[in-house]
Amino acid sequence: MPAIPINIDDLIGAKTVETTRLEFKNGLNSDATLRQVTATISAFANDFHNLNGGYIILGIEEDDGVAQLPPVGIAEDKMDEIQKKIRGQCNRINPEYYPIIEPIDFQSKKILVIWCPAGEARPYQAPNLRDGKDSEYYIRQGSETVEAKGEIRQELLTLTARIPYDDRAAYSLDYQVLEPSLVKRFLLDTRSKLAEVNQPFLETCLDLRIVRKMNGHHSPLHVGLLFFSSEPHRYLSGAHTELAQFGDDASGNLIEETPFSGPIQEQIRSLLRVLESSSNRLIQKIANEAE
Repeated sequence: MPAIPINIDDLIGAKTVETTRLEFKNGLNSDATLRQVTATISAFANDFHNLNGGYIILGIEEDDGVAQLPPVGIAEDKMDEIQKKIRGQCNRINPEYYPIIEPIDFQSKKILVIWCPAGEARPYQAPNLRDGKDSEYYIRQGSETVEAKGEIRQELLTLTARIPYDDRAAYSLDYQVLEPSLVKRFLLDTRSKLAEVNQPFLETCLDLRIVRKMNGHHSPLHVGLLFFSSEPHRYLSGAHTELAQFGDDASGNLIEETPFSGPIQEQIRSLLRVLESSSNRLIQKIANEAE
């Protein structure tokens, strides 16, 4: 069963994830590189800009943030050793944080994908990049991992302690309010390998991180309700869209209002279809002007 739900070709080609949320390394060949990877894991976990973490891919070189293919790969007999080193270093992240790590066959080579979702216990500290003896707070600035200093450090300590709205759980609901057909369609649309896996619906939800376990009870996250419920407005107030067209006179009287409901991705698609169909051009000829 794949631990990384996203399509690997799309991930490496930055088709479904922004390049700022990707970091490529040709391997783990030194203590300095291991510290760099650990700092980046903690930076993605801190998710300073609320982009939902990121991915580190070992076995692929990069040039200005772009993957250089074919991959250099990682020797198969080194895979376990590298994973143990990374997990060992993650023990030194404070509070503890463990990313999802999966070896993957890609273009006839072995690579290692490290998925680092935003952490629930932010902010995180990791061993510093200089010698690893002390700990520092790290964030992502563009495609780089940097130490959080001064006002940015203070903002990190203040802001990231709050879990983003879409990552909060609706503890009063059961995960079964999510609809398997919508999840299946999403996995097919995104070409996720999870679409090919035969497993219980709850396991798929856990793999997608759209539910959270609380005292033996699995509750949906707000992001799950937005994407995988036919009527998200029943659970989340205001989870609908309204398109309004107004007159251009001083009074601005309402001409037309179109409501959209349903899963958030369908709302966006329907809204775009309406905008595209109503797009037009107004040309006004002005007297005595050739233009």
